[in-house]
Amino acid sequence: MDGKAKYLFPVLAAAVIVFFVSSVITFANIGFRADFVTRWLSAFIIRWPVGAVLGFFLLPQVAKLTAQVVALIEGKLDPLPEMIAPKPRKVSNHGTRSRITGGR
Repeated sequence: MDGKAKYLFPVLAAAVIVFFVSSVITFANIGFRADFVTRWLSAFIIRWPVGAVLGFFLLPQVAKLTAQVVALIEGKLDPLPEMIAPKPRKVSNHGTRSRITGGR
């Protein structure tokens, strides 16, 4: 995503998710009472900015992780990437001096 969509998407995605999750959690905690809507909207208003900030910073990493998992499922990715299990480096003796013999 580019431009304004890059910044707007996490805010709107967080709004939708927090809207539904806060309603379910509020209902699970207090049931459907006379003050349900007030408490639900209060929970939503408090949690939406938190979800938006987290979404803004974490969605790019989630997209990368998704691509890696899909590549792994399709057999296009090594299950042990180099940062977990680095490949051994080839050691070259060209142009090096021995410390023991003083470079002879």
